[in-house]
Amino acid sequence: GEGPPSTTPDPLPREEHLRQQIVERQNQDRRADNRRGRRRPDALRPDPLVVLAVGHPGNAPYHPPLRQRDYTPLAPGQQPTAERGGADALRNFLARTALPMVGSALPLHPQRRTLYGHSLGGLFTLHVLGTEPGLFTRYAAASPSLWWPPANWPDGWIPRLQQHLAQHPRPTPITVQLRVGGLETPEAAATPQRASNQSERRMLWHVQTLAQ
Repeated sequence: GEGPPSTTPDPLPREEHLRQQIVERQNQDRRADNRRGRRRPDALRPDPLVVLAVGHPGNAPYHPPLRQRDYTPLAPGQQPTAERGGADALRNFLARTALPMVGSALPLHPQRRTLYGHSLGGLFTLHVLGTEPGLFTRYAAASPSLWWPPANWPDGWIPRLQQHLAQHPRPTPITVQLRVGGLETPEAAATPQRASNQSERRMLWHVQTLAQ
């Protein structure tokens, strides 16, 4: 079985896995070209799309403990633990390891990079926007967990993000897309417990407040 998660994301297994995925993708492209026999004219080919998906070990579609560890930022005065606060480490892994490695093997346009995340991943997306906005030019956060953490952060996450953005301006424009799922309100909740959670977290209100 798995041992306890480390305090911060370990870049070495991710780096090796990423290297293997790049090699496999290059081999797939070459095999596809060989099957076609000839390439289509450049004018008929769509712009290439490179998708870098960051996940966790194992076959489960989600790993809640590691998602919480890796995608959550620290409140002022907090230190990373095995359960939370690894957002800076994951951001640094993307910036210092993942993107340079992929960029060395595949053509990446520096002005056409998009970071997408959902739920806690959406919170992480906005954290990167607030702390290192130049890393991507487009940010898409779907149902971001702006309620995190529920306590010990008196001024809230949105003022903190606004402060970060004011302190880290960037010379080129960025695009931010915010979305909220149709089931993120208490009225749409399937169970009373989920309705209570949705009422406490105020997902739609947080996103509307940030958008304004």
